[in-house]
Amino acid sequence: MLVFSQNQNYEKAAEMRDSLQSLNYIIREEIKISSQDTNYDYVHINNKDYLSIFIGFVRYGRYLGGNLIYFSEKIEEDLDISSLLIQFYIKSFRPKKIILSKKINGYDQLKSIMKENYQIEIFLKNNSLPGIRQISNLTKKKNDKEVLLQKQKYNTNNEILDLLRNRFQIKNPIERIEAYDNSFFGNNYAVASYVVFNSDGFSIKDSRTYKFKDYDLKKFGDADLMRKVFDSRFSKDDKIIPDVIIIDGGIPYLKICMEALQKHGISEDIFLLGVTKGHKRDFRFDRYHTLQQKNLSLKENPQIEGFIQKMRDKAHNISKKNSLKRMSDA
Repeated sequence: MLVFSQNQNYEKAAEMRDSLQSLNYIIREEIKISSQDTNYDYVHINNKDYLSIFIGFVRYGRYLGGNLIYFSEKIEEDLDISSLLIQFYIKSFRPKKIILSKKINGYDQLKSIMKENYQIEIFLKNNSLPGIRQISNLTKKKNDKEVLLQKQKYNTNNEILDLLRNRFQIKNPIERIEAYDNSFFGNNYAVASYVVFNSDGFSIKDSRTYKFKDYDLKKFGDADLMRKVFDSRFSKDDKIIPDVIIIDGGIPYLKICMEALQKHGISEDIFLLGVTKGHKRDFRFDRYHTLQQKNLSLKENPQIEGFIQKMRDKAHNISKKNSLKRMSDA
């Protein structure tokens, strides 16, 4: 690219630049689709409940990942999908072939523009094409995953605190949330951690880790470890009391936490939320529990569901990191 630029061949330099930039869109998953001479972009278009456009890249018969180029929860009637695609390919690497999952308004015009100006052939999905069923399923799954991530986003920390408060009808404003997780390697090296979230975001300096020497998991179990954690956490006089506690476990773990709070004379109204893992540890199937209700779903609250998952992940990562360190130091 530098050579072309120095020789004032700016058009060629720009073409190479766009080719390099296109690599940013590709996640190297290397899934075989069909024969090695298969090269195209597959455009998955969803315009049912929301509008999204996900482009999957097939090069030399392999799916190399993709990119969600557009998402809107509202379907605008005057939105021109063909214009969105043209804008994308003006700035990105241009394949010789593009396959659309469905026919769109302005399809014939799009096909003509791409052919005459960019030498790109546009086709509609045809199940007789090699690997088309597999790439269709892959891009749909990737699209759904990326859309879910978009729906889980929130603008400010106070926004997610308010969403959580309203969803579970918590009386007082939420200023501090703590999420707990245990980590083991073998029967020993027991470590438990909690991570803190407040209006400033995740606070690592306020998070804590508890290490238990020679803890026999077979003898005492995970529930007893959690009891020790809560006793350690709430036994000090200068403790800061959270407004919400998120626990990796069901109602039995919530009761253990409540017993510890009562044991140490904590009368503040703390909301306890337990999370049990879903099928194959897929958070989309997680279930949520309070002391009053069990098996709650947050499918209608993707921002809250995504936030709780982040809390659990951060607590788990801290526990795992410290457990591995303790094992290596032994």
